[in-house]
Amino acid sequence: MGVWIGTHGFHVDASDVAAAASVFSKAKTFSPPRHPLARNSAVAFDAAKAIAVARDQIRTDPQFAHDYGCALIFKLVDEREFSAAVDFALSAAGEEKSSWLDIAFDLWAAQAPHDAMRAALELASAEDRRTAVLDVVSRWSASDPAAAVEHTNQLDSPLADIRRSALDVALSQWIRQDLAAAAAWIDRQRPDRQLDGPVIDVATSPALATYRPLVAVNWAESVFDPQLRSHALATVLQTWLTRDRASAAAYLAQSKDVNPIDRGIVLAALENTTAEQTR
Repeated sequence: MGVWIGTHGFHVDASDVAAAASVFSKAKTFSPPRHPLARNSAVAFDAAKAIAVARDQIRTDPQFAHDYGCALIFKLVDEREFSAAVDFALSAAGEEKSSWLDIAFDLWAAQAPHDAMRAALELASAEDRRTAVLDVVSRWSASDPAAAVEHTNQLDSPLADIRRSALDVALSQWIRQDLAAAAAWIDRQRPDRQLDGPVIDVATSPALATYRPLVAVNWAESVFDPQLRSHALATVLQTWLTRDRASAAAYLAQSKDVNPIDRGIVLAALENTTAEQTR
């Protein structure tokens, strides 16, 4: 059975990781061998030795390099050697580096999100930094989206691009988990085109568009980008007309924010709804 890790949805086969992890019993001197993720309070874990063992196994058996790396990272995280796990991932290259870094920060954020975020922001490479921050925010917002949003929103202006993407991730999670609380937070912020994505998520959320369509269109109308505003309104209208065709049609007739293409899409949906009702 596999598990999905990180913002890239990287697949790790748990059975392969468990098999590869057996080599890390060499990092402790105890007998008989124990499960590699089990703790042995009698013997101190040696992170440097575990890393050396992993690298030796990778050189000896390169076709399973990824599995050995994953097993090492899981072990290091289990021993709370978070920085060592990240350093090991950074020492790799290409796809291995990317996937191991995803796993390391995802697991770190699950246990200590503030520390994981601080470490992610200190990465030297802009590309690695961006990926790691998004990994942390994705994991953090799954368990505490409000805290993830507040922390992300305080990132300094030099990190504006990362802040925007990370805030989109965190707010998207929050909107799915607690629409009212997320919407209230967005509503307290000053109008900002960088919040267009989350605003659209609120406007087009099925519950709001279905049961409070006037509120939904009000949110959609506040989107800065004209094209995105039109798309959001069209999405809301297509949901609205399934419950109240007349009101949705009346809104569409007077709206100046729905462009011709989106208007045609809504009108087609309206005609389909009419045809179904007359059968």
